[in-house]
Amino acid sequence: DDTVLRVYAAHGLARMGDPKSITALREAAGDKDDHVRRAAVLALGALSNEADDVTVELLARTLTKDREARDVAALALARTRHARAPALLRRAYEKGDRVHQPFAALALGLLARELGDASLVKPLVRDLEERANADLRGALALAVGLGRCEDGAPALRKLVAERGDPQLRAYAALALGLMEDRFGGPAVLRPLLT
Repeated sequence: DDTVLRVYAAHGLARMGDPKSITALREAAGDKDDHVRRAAVLALGALSNEADDVTVELLARTLTKDREARDVAALALARTRHARAPALLRRAYEKGDRVHQPFAALALGLLARELGDASLVKPLVRDLEERANADLRGALALAVGLGRCEDGAPALRKLVAERGDPQLRAYAALALGLMEDRFGGPAVLRPLLT
């Protein structure tokens, strides 16, 4: 089985940063093997940019039609910084199921960081405070931190300080570091060391 070789070939091309590989990766993004498709989609995110309308269209289709590769398509789409990415990722977050929604949230955080636009994750702060699903809240915490949304800092500090799910608290602690919350973060995080 050459699946592993093909997957690592896609990852290798992404690491090399060779835009001439985009055409071959687009083709591999339609492969029948789920692993190869996911690797190709991730590599496309690394090699494409805000001017690559053809790849963004492929990623948008993958986001809505390919159940096995849609999560990596969200992350790849964020990395392109394409003008269509914010709307596509917001829709993926709003319409996503409990498995896909965390990936769409993380992609929004990544895009916000790439663009330096915290407003992209500002709507996620409300969900961070109100949602009960710990997996989604963990992704939301990381998205808010990645996006450096200072409006979310109080909610993250509260999550860290509360007694409850240690994994969710850990994600919130990491998110405070990602957003570089120097105002209130150290006072909340230092006591956790002892």
